[in-house]
Amino acid sequence: MWITIPVRMEGNAMKKELGQYFTPPYIVDKMISLIQRKGIILEPSCGDGAFLKKMKGAIGLEIDKSVASKEAIIMDFFDWEKTVSTII
Repeated sequence: MWITIPVRMEGNAMKKELGQYFTPPYIVDKMISLIQRKGIILEPSCGDGAFLKKMKGAIGLEIDKSVASKEAIIMDFFDWEKTVSTII
C-alpha cells in the first residue's frame, strides 16, 4: 500500500548539517495512524525522536549520537538482530 503525503519544507528547517532530514510532526502523526500490527515497533533512524515521543514502548536506533534523542540506542540499524513487528 502506498500513500502520498504532501511535504512542506520550509527552507532548511528540517535539514541538519550532515544532510539528515527530520520528519515534520504532521507526517509523524499520519505514519503512526497507518500502523496496523501490534507488538514491538522499531524506528531505525530515530534522529531527535519525533516518533519515539509519540509511540511509548517503541525502540529507536540512531547512528549519529550528536542528534540522537535520549531514548535512542546508539548503533547501526544493520547490526540490529532482534525480531520486531513493525519498522517505521
